[in-house]
Amino acid sequence: MKDIRRWMGWWALALLAPGALLCGAAAPQTVYDNAELKTTWRAAADARAQAEVRYEQDVRLAYDRSFNEYHATRRAFLAATASNDVRAMNISLGASDQAYARLCAVYPAGAVPADLPTAAPPADLRAAYLRAAAVARAAWLAQLRLDPAAAKLVRAMMSHPDFAYHTALLDRAGSTPTGTLSLAWLTTIYAALVQQEPCTLAYWYGLGSAYYLQGQTRAANRTMHQAVELFPDSLYVHYQLARTCGQGANETARALAHLRWITERTQDRAWLCKAQTELARRYLSAGDTTAARHSAELAIAQINPARDAALLPYYVTARRTQCTALLKAGQTDKAIAALVDAARTAPRDVQIQQDVAALYFSLATADEDVDPHYAEQAMTWLKKMTQLSPAPADAYVQLAQLCLRMQQAQEAEAYATQALACAPASPSVLTTLAFVYRAQGRTGTARTLFEKALAFDATCAAAREGLNQLDAQEAARGTRNTKD
Repeated sequence: MKDIRRWMGWWALALLAPGALLCGAAAPQTVYDNAELKTTWRAAADARAQAEVRYEQDVRLAYDRSFNEYHATRRAFLAATASNDVRAMNISLGASDQAYARLCAVYPAGAVPADLPTAAPPADLRAAYLRAAAVARAAWLAQLRLDPAAAKLVRAMMSHPDFAYHTALLDRAGSTPTGTLSLAWLTTIYAALVQQEPCTLAYWYGLGSAYYLQGQTRAANRTMHQAVELFPDSLYVHYQLARTCGQGANETARALAHLRWITERTQDRAWLCKAQTELARRYLSAGDTTAARHSAELAIAQINPARDAALLPYYVTARRTQCTALLKAGQTDKAIAALVDAARTAPRDVQIQQDVAALYFSLATADEDVDPHYAEQAMTWLKKMTQLSPAPADAYVQLAQLCLRMQQAQEAEAYATQALACAPASPSVLTTLAFVYRAQGRTGTARTLFEKALAFDATCAAAREGLNQLDAQEAARGTRNTKD
């Protein structure tokens, strides 16, 4: 047993000896690695310390720069005050607010180093501006010589910086103008307010919208160009600039630039929906149907029709644009599906229901032979329009024309007669009924209706053509039918 133990001891020693030699040989290298690691750590710590010093220097420079900018705006305000320029005072006050906000953002509250100067908020500038503005506005109101109702309305406009109030006011002026309130009158008031208080975006909104609602698109665009100088980061201003650009190539390029600016700077679903809807419309007018479809799809993806009631008009517009682009691309079934979806999503929107009916009607009558499938759908939607539309004469006319094309003269007469009851002085209605009577062989009555249509509108081409056809037929027979 002792021999075995002695043998095992020698065996273990033989195994451990090479390891000990190896460890002894590696020990100097391990010491060297530790020293190198310490050097690396020390270099990293020095670099970090230098970065912290540079960062502190950059922060101090940023503070100095913001401090100087803030005091430059204060000096500009004082210069405007000295010249009694209320508009310049308002602009300088807005610049002071922004500069002071940037200054406060450099260091956390209470963390400004003791050796750096501090600045008071621009409350004194605001108080001085309000005093000067009150005097200027009192003089302005006195000069306007408004009646009490109008004066009250102007004061309400000045006390509401929110869009909601001004939107409601513009809607009232556009829909039910009165002696006091009209779009032209609002234009005059807003034009004065943007001069007195240019840093209130609601006044620019009011002025641009008043111009736009009166059909003065270029004036609205000029207004928004002035506004963007004061509000360069406003999504609303860029959107209105895009909407009021013209249709030429340069104007379209400008509109697209403003709309892309919006899509690159916000994740707000409402703004993305509005911008993409307008992008789709612009691309379509420029002839780029692929881009139009893409933007329309992006707009549609932003909206949940069951939840986003305020965005439903944009959903309908995007679907309408998508439909037009698909039609141009030859994808008729998809185009129909897009428009029908819009109509079913907005069942109270009479125009989109009418658009579906018109689409089916045009597809049904596109060829000489009426397409029975599209004709059936057109009849369904046109009958729906006779119930929905406040002026259903056009729907009855199209129903009559469709029946006439399908050789259903009796039904055509019934629909044309209903159209005549709705619009007895309409050249289109009279002409349609005349064609129905001509198809029934009642040429004398048809001639009377064609002539009556031309009496209402001498340029009615369909009535003129129908009358010429009757003349040709009767000349060929050598007789004129005076009795039906």
